[in-house]
Amino acid sequence: MNDKYKYSKFLESLFRIQDFIPSRARRKYFDRVRTLLIQQDKAVFARNKKHVSASWRKEKNKKTKPSVASVMDIEDST
Repeated sequence: MNDKYKYSKFLESLFRIQDFIPSRARRKYFDRVRTLLIQQDKAVFARNKKHVSASWRKEKNKKTKPSVASVMDIEDST
């Protein structure tokens, strides 16, 4: 679903429920709030993606690195 559409629908429903926000303020700040929500959503998604990718690489590197103990055991057994 398009982010702009998704957040527009969210804000419309929020503004309909809330009575204390004046209609002039709603119209004035609607686009700005929607833009900020989209930016925050993208930042959180990127951070989570980076975190998952970094932890995956860390696990991959742990599995592929030979340990000193295993190298010593191989040399001792020969």
